[in-house]
Amino acid sequence: MLDPTAKKRLNRRRFLQLSGLTVAAAGTSLALAACGDATATAVPAATTTAASAATTAAASATTASGAAATTAASGGAATTAAAAAPALRAYAGTKLRFIRHSAADADWMKAQLPAFKEATGIDVTIELVPYADMHNKLVVEFAAGSSTYDLTTVPDFWLAEFGQGNWLKPLDAYVADPKFGPEAFNLKDIPESLLNSNKINSKLLAVPWKFNTLTLFYRTDLIQEPPKTWEEWKKIATEQTKNGVYGVGLSLGATTAAEEFLDFLYSNNGRLLADDNKTALFNSPEGVEALEFMISLMPFAAPGTTSRHYDDSAAIMGQGKIAMEMLIPYHMNTLQNPQKSTVVDKIKTVRFPAKQKSSTKVNTWALAIPAASKNAEAAYLLIQYLLSPQNLKKMVTDLNGGIVPSRNSSLTDSSIRASYPQFVVAAEAARDGFTYPPIPQISIIEQSLAKNIQRAINKEVSAKAALDAAANEINEQLKK
Repeated sequence: MLDPTAKKRLNRRRFLQLSGLTVAAAGTSLALAACGDATATAVPAATTTAASAATTAAASATTASGAAATTAASGGAATTAAAAAPALRAYAGTKLRFIRHSAADADWMKAQLPAFKEATGIDVTIELVPYADMHNKLVVEFAAGSSTYDLTTVPDFWLAEFGQGNWLKPLDAYVADPKFGPEAFNLKDIPESLLNSNKINSKLLAVPWKFNTLTLFYRTDLIQEPPKTWEEWKKIATEQTKNGVYGVGLSLGATTAAEEFLDFLYSNNGRLLADDNKTALFNSPEGVEALEFMISLMPFAAPGTTSRHYDDSAAIMGQGKIAMEMLIPYHMNTLQNPQKSTVVDKIKTVRFPAKQKSSTKVNTWALAIPAASKNAEAAYLLIQYLLSPQNLKKMVTDLNGGIVPSRNSSLTDSSIRASYPQFVVAAEAARDGFTYPPIPQISIIEQSLAKNIQRAINKEVSAKAALDAAANEINEQLKK
């Protein structure tokens, strides 16, 4: 039996292993192997209407005092501790409050907290909130200057709003601080385009752990050749709507309708806003054609489109009732789970079909520290722990591909590529994707678009009238 002192040393070593602080930094790596090729290719920056500055805080390489080379017991392989380890017990007794949206990776993060506490003495309480409620809850907390929370999750399209309010703590100083072992945490392992989407005015406000984009999932037992164009899409949807199966799903609920429309819009060479982000452009002929095409798919869509989120559509597809649906790559996890799906091994995914050129929105989810937190350093230590190269790869495998990881070291791992081919499609989509402009009105834009798109879907107004109404509302907001 280990004595208490030895146990503490073991816990510390285990923390360092999991958080990557005893592993030499791998440097900047490439993102995903091209489909059918073992050669890794970088994930490029998605198109933006107003790109943020692309400056990365330099991390200083510091070696812990007295650090020595250690030799692995198995095979005699030598590993050198390359970066300084933080003073892990310096924050013992700190109590952190972590708020995030409910999801499978939320449960995974929660499961890691006991080991984090054992290694650091930091106690973390996690509060899970439905995604639909998350934004408004954070706005209320941050606007009031509340210090209730020390860590939160944010999608990149909330950052301009939160940055304008100075509601998040810039992380650059922590990234560069030698006591946090910056080389081992190795943010250069994250594609620059994903890091840049988490910067406002060149300041890093959050560290991403995954990125999302829509791809087309289809039943291989029903469809031999998936559609590449809108015309093919509608033809196959028409043919497959029979015997209790619907040709498409369509997820046009309040939190997803705008995003889904924009993917149709950009795949028809349309745009959300003008270059100066002051004028709506989505009510263009390209936008009207995109919405009209969406409406033309409605006869072949499973009922309940305007109340459905992607998770709901994935569940219906898993019941065998949808032949094709636009989903996020992590939904393959649900569809390949025999306990949740009747179509295991009958699903593949391809790029979003296009009228002109396939282009879908790319966004990240990241961890951020509220500006009012009184425990920022301990919170950053938790970011390092959860999002280390080792733990992020563990998250991917533990969740059976339930996230598309932000780190190149996971994306280029041969075993991960072989196990989760949907990651290859996601990386290809990211190459031609677009991101929201970094403006604080994104939530308002999404709400206005969703409301008016649903009116057109329900045949209350024409596609043009719906988009014109949304454009008028949004143009007024863009003046502020």
